[in-house]
Amino acid sequence: MEIATSWRFRASSMLSPLILVGFGSLGYEDGSISTIGIVAMLIGLALAFVALWDVPRSVEFSPDGVRRRCVLRAPVLEWSRIAALERVPTRPLSYDGIQRRLAGLTGHERPQGKGLVARVVPKRRYLLCDVSERPDQWEELRSKLARWAPGVSLPAKPRG
Repeated sequence: MEIATSWRFRASSMLSPLILVGFGSLGYEDGSISTIGIVAMLIGLALAFVALWDVPRSVEFSPDGVRRRCVLRAPVLEWSRIAALERVPTRPLSYDGIQRRLAGLTGHERPQGKGLVARVVPKRRYLLCDVSERPDQWEELRSKLARWAPGVSLPAKPRG
């Protein structure tokens, strides 16, 4: 079973590095480059590498674990390391976060975001996808998790 991330998420993860590299290369047009241009290009290249190395294009669930398919690699998180699958936390200043605060929802009552995060044993979270899975995918994932990893908890079924 595979869930793909949104094209908006993938495009926005590469936009910042490209802008920084572009600004850095503008100074090189006249034959000389400034220190600020070099720093902007290096930061942009570093961000591009991180985006290619760690931003998932899709996630695949299998009996071995969860495979995060990034552009430069495809690491597998074994089920023995995963404590729970959770929703991406909602940011308090996002549109959804502001609407929930205005509605008076606080603490545990506040719904989580749409995407999935794998919480592993040494208190680390890995982003799996930024979009919510379809209800039929959730049902399939629930049944497969019961067979492959009975100790791993699954978040509530997505709406829609």
